[in-house]
Amino acid sequence: SRWQPADAGRLGAPAGAPAGGRAAALTAPSALGGAHRRAAQPLWLLPAPIALAERAQGPLLDGQPLQLLAGPERLESGWWDAQGPAVRDYFIAQTATGALAWIYRHRLPGGETGQAAASGWYLQGLFA
Repeated sequence: SRWQPADAGRLGAPAGAPAGGRAAALTAPSALGGAHRRAAQPLWLLPAPIALAERAQGPLLDGQPLQLLAGPERLESGWWDAQGPAVRDYFIAQTATGALAWIYRHRLPGGETGQAAASGWYLQGLFA
């Protein structure tokens, strides 16, 4: 499969232009400005979020600080079911190697239902 905007002309690309350079654009920090608006969520979600270490309240991945590039994007779900709510603020972050990650923090103190004093940062997915 490949990405193609619904209205390529409105996004600044010529109509019918191939979207072949999309993955490269998402990993290039200079291109993030427009790219993240077209793909706010990554294609690769982890089976379960991974807790990230912190330094000075900032997230770390493999011991290296993550640079927040976009966010927060506030997502709330699960208020309608027995599993309880997920109330999170999501961010696009750049790793030390230049890859883009989708991370979040719980918006409410105490995290989500069934989690003991959940706080901090979590890795949810990676951009292609």
